[in-house]
Amino acid sequence: MIAMPLEYEHEENCFSQHHAFPGNAAMIEQVAHQLGEDTILAVTNHPLTELYGDTSAVVSAVFEQRGKVRLIPGDEIHGLTTLALARYCDGFVVGNSKSWSAAAFWGTPIARLSRFATGAWVNAYDDVTDLAGDLALGKARAFEPVDPARWQPALEHHSEWAGKVPA
Repeated sequence: MIAMPLEYEHEENCFSQHHAFPGNAAMIEQVAHQLGEDTILAVTNHPLTELYGDTSAVVSAVFEQRGKVRLIPGDEIHGLTTLALARYCDGFVVGNSKSWSAAAFWGTPIARLSRFATGAWVNAYDDVTDLAGDLALGKARAFEPVDPARWQPALEHHSEWAGKVPA
């Protein structure tokens, strides 16, 4: 299973101009097309899109994939579904979402489809096909195990992470 958190889609979002795709529906279609038939793409909608946006294009894109893509509902106000997927999925595809950091923290291999650079230590793929191929071979690369103390101050203020930061 590959997880993919979607971008915030709304006219007020000035960051949409930096999205590597015309919209979330196009991202779903392209990524799903690059994955094998035996791979499920689990997508989570951005919480603000759920509250204020039009999700009909995303729902249609998911439906058109005939079960290959699943829109995972959840308590996205707090992002818990996306965080759980980041930890337990086989691979993680992200655009400009900050959720990449959760996947990196858990050592989940990442494909980042963005116009912006990604830190080399993340070892992110820039192509979904390469990520899926390496996952199938059991040799997908993930973040470099840098000093976890860098993560601890940022994570310890979240009660659900307190005392659970790996050493």
